[in-house]
Amino acid sequence: MKFLIIDDERSLYKAMFSDLINSSDKNISEVPIFSQMPRYLSVAKPMVFNDRINRHVWLPFKKTYDKYYSLTSYNFDKSEKYWVVMLNGTLNTHYSAEYIARLKKEKPNVKFALIMYDHFGNRAARRVKKLLPFFDHVFSFDQGDCERYGLDHILATFSIPHDLKKDDNFKNTAEFVGRVDDREQLLEKVLTKIGDQVPNCRFHLVGVDKSKQKTKPYLHYYPVSYHDELMLAYNSNCIIEILKAGQNGISLRTCEAIVFNKKLVTNNQSVKQLPYYNPNYIKVISNVDDVDVNFIKKVENVEYNYDGLFSPYRIIEKLKTIG
Repeated sequence: MKFLIIDDERSLYKAMFSDLINSSDKNISEVPIFSQMPRYLSVAKPMVFNDRINRHVWLPFKKTYDKYYSLTSYNFDKSEKYWVVMLNGTLNTHYSAEYIARLKKEKPNVKFALIMYDHFGNRAARRVKKLLPFFDHVFSFDQGDCERYGLDHILATFSIPHDLKKDDNFKNTAEFVGRVDDREQLLEKVLTKIGDQVPNCRFHLVGVDKSKQKTKPYLHYYPVSYHDELMLAYNSNCIIEILKAGQNGISLRTCEAIVFNKKLVTNNQSVKQLPYYNPNYIKVISNVDDVDVNFIKKVENVEYNYDGLFSPYRIIEKLKTIG
């Protein structure tokens, strides 16, 4: 059985799936979205597959690119079984329902698996929801969506990075990185309480209107790369997590806390179901009054005894059992 992982072309994907991408297993391969194409199509591609444009309209002439998808020309062995694994972010801009259906008809030995990292209440998942019938198996990190749509629940996907190190430029007592979206009010209250009482905090907020931005030494209103986000987590005493509205599942921030052995303050009740949950290291809050700044400030030896539960290898193992 062969597994083709479609390259999502995002740095976050590269980090999450590095266990598979860098695997020595010859049955696991990363496949680019496109193969070589004429120059005029290559030049137009950034506009045609622009994420913002595709949120509003699916450009009809995208079909021109179908024959240049790598899967179209991939040399599938008729005597072998295949799983093509896609992330939902890829489907925001690529692959029509007609394309997937046609390929499945032409290649009956090829099955498609989808991994959902957005819940269906997120507008980024609207198009993907319509494509669910074309996939043979769908995983989701969101327990609520799994129950509503009959999907296979996964906790999260996280590969242990091997390029992180202790660095005083990233050292902090508490850190948060993320878009504010629909959690702005709660974020402001929680982060202000922590930042005003805990020294050396690093909070990076994206999407805050300039009129609402505050001048605080711990507040930064610009994004950081995912690598820098990992460096902040790796060099932190405590990771702060406030979920977006409607989100129900284990997030990457929780994975980072557990893998890096860091304290965690979160409003995600789901963490209590994890085998790693320890109230001495993880504080679950419902509102700003629940935030214990002394818990955040206290430095202690955190140990979750992580055993690889978040690795993407478990997705491959599950697909093997399905056949």
